[in-house]
Amino acid sequence: MALHRPTKLMVCLLATTALLLAGGAAGKGGPPAGPPLRRARGGVLPPLPPAGVETITTLQSDPSPAMKLTYQVTKTKNMKFQQSLYRMLASSGREVENVPELAPQTGDKKQPPLWILITIEGKTPKEAVVLAVRTDNVYIVGFKNAAGVWYAFPKYKDLIKGSTPLPKAQDYGSLVGGHEKLKDLDSDSDAVAQDVRFLSTFTPPPRPNPTYEATLGTSLARLCLVVAEAARFNTINATVVAAMDEKGPSRITLQQTKLIVVWGVTSKALLDWKKEQVWQPERKADVEKAGIHGAQDAVSALKVILMPIGYKREAEED
Repeated sequence: MALHRPTKLMVCLLATTALLLAGGAAGKGGPPAGPPLRRARGGVLPPLPPAGVETITTLQSDPSPAMKLTYQVTKTKNMKFQQSLYRMLASSGREVENVPELAPQTGDKKQPPLWILITIEGKTPKEAVVLAVRTDNVYIVGFKNAAGVWYAFPKYKDLIKGSTPLPKAQDYGSLVGGHEKLKDLDSDSDAVAQDVRFLSTFTPPPRPNPTYEATLGTSLARLCLVVAEAARFNTINATVVAAMDEKGPSRITLQQTKLIVVWGVTSKALLDWKKEQVWQPERKADVEKAGIHGAQDAVSALKVILMPIGYKREAEED
């Protein structure tokens, strides 16, 4: 009987059968076999991650649920951006003398009722940063750089899954040495664009770097000023809009910085005034130093009202 030389097809079939038999035998005592891997044409199969190890796409995620807003520093009018942000924040349907109340606060360690993810673009689309802003107090919790990496203030890092804690705390003392120092920061489009460029490529230094960390603090403080504080106070909003859109004076005054530290007590005093028709703010001396001497001054100063945690209006009293 003549012997035939085995063809390539026969060799492949025999090899495949042997692999299947070996896999079946191993499967009796081990985990079930996974789906076959496909080799890319001309490529090499990538190594699989160890079992139970999350990949970068599952380690990090944008906070949700969220509304989204984009602001192009060199193209969009700041007034238009501020109006869009105001509408998002003023959606509770409650107000005092036409000043809208924010959503009730849930607490620093809890997710807000809703997030606002603000994409700020600098001079090019590649120079962009995403701010995670709470709707219940307008706090900026953290930011995402152009590489898609989330960074958060240490106090809030658990609110953004997989975020890296920043080497700066969320207070102005840590960022720039105190809220009074905000008067030394320019709020024009060039300064904001520089901050966006820096933050879009931000990576924590491998060792302490005071100069780099100072730039980080200034950049974050300025964004807090032109986004959060401008959303909270009418006079600061007017200064920022004029600086960004009309090349007006780009710095807030010392008097305006004093408003920042009495937002909470002024908001509560205004809510109490609506309920009881009596103006009795806590920390009255500080409130008056900020130029607020009564309910009408508060109405003029505040763009939105911060709701104290657990605050009950008259109709909600037990």
